[in-house]
Amino acid sequence: MVDGIYPSYPFQVCPHQDPSTPEELEFHAVQEGARKEVERLYGTMNQQFKVTLHPARPHSVVHLFLTAKAV
Repeated sequence: MVDGIYPSYPFQVCPHQDPSTPEELEFHAVQEGARKEVERLYGTMNQQFKVTLHPARPHSVVHLFLTAKAV
C-alpha cells in the first residue's frame, strides 16, 4: 500500500487516483482501512518496542510476524 511519494514496485498496491466505479470505490475503502491498521501497528510498535530505532534487529520474517501478533 503506497502513495505517490514512494517508488513503484510490482508487489505494492497503489490506490486509484479517481475511483469512479463501485469496485474501485470499494477497493479504495478497503485499502484505506488496511492502511490505517498498518499505520496504527507501526505507531504502537514504535512506542512500545522502539522498533524503528533498530530496524535490522529482527532475524527472520517469522520474528516480525510474532512481534506484530504480540501487539
